Parts: sequence; C-alpha cells; structure tokens
Amino acid sequence: MPIERAVAKDEYRLLEKALNLYQGAFLKNADDPWALSYRERLRYGYLRCVRRLGGHLENAAQFDRAADLYRKALETDILAESMYYRLMRCQMAAGRKSAAIATYETCRKVLRSVLGVEPSPETQAAYRALKKNNGKRIDRTFSI
Repeated sequence: MPIERAVAKDEYRLLEKALNLYQGAFLKNADDPWALSYRERLRYGYLRCVRRLGGHLENAAQFDRAADLYRKALETDILAESMYYRLMRCQMAAGRKSAAIATYETCRKVLRSVLGVEPSPETQAAYRALKKNNGKRIDRTFSI
C-alpha cells in the first residue's frame, strides 16, 4: 500500500473518531469569556474535521455520506456557508439538482435573515452554474 493511501486511511479513521466525540456546544449555557472562547475553538475544530472528512468522502464518490456530514455540520453552525456549498456540490454530483437549488435558497435566506448579507460570490456563482448545467458537477474551488 503506498504511503499516501495509508496516511489517508489513518486520517479518515481519526477524523471519524474525532467527529463522533463532538457532542455539540461546550457548556452552551455558560457566558464566561473562557467558556465562549473554548466553545468557539471546539466548534471550529469540528467544522475543520467535517471539511477534511467530507473531502475524503467526496473524493471516494460517497456523495450521500458527505452530504449527511455537511447537514450535520449545519445543525452545529447554521451560518457555515461552506457547508451549504459543499452540500450543494454533493447533491449535484448525486443528480439531485432540485435539492441543490433548495439548499442554496436556504443558505441565502439564513444569511440574509441572520446577518443581513447575501451568499459569497463563489456560492452565487455555483448556484448560477447549477441552474445552467444539466447535472454536471460544480467546480470544487470554494474553500471557506
């Protein structure tokens, strides 16, 4: 087995283990600055693991599993635009264009109502591309 495959297999296993350990917001009712800081670090680490594992799953053409992972991440952070984008990408790859469009609309509504902003130019471009194409994959350049 080449070293790259061995490392990827170990990383995949460790990422799954780390994600299974995450149980949601750390001390979610605590407002102490130290708790808020720690909670944010843990949430960021969780989302980083989701991106890494999701990338492995996408590379292995396991789009449904990756999509489930991105949906779970959105339960943790509804404002994680990159998770909407990645979910859209998986839905398109799995041939579910209408689901990808619905995901974009949800992203747009959430970002607009909570933050008063539109999705990033990259997410908007992906939306326009999926509306134009007929089931082709969305470009994988977005990396928020």
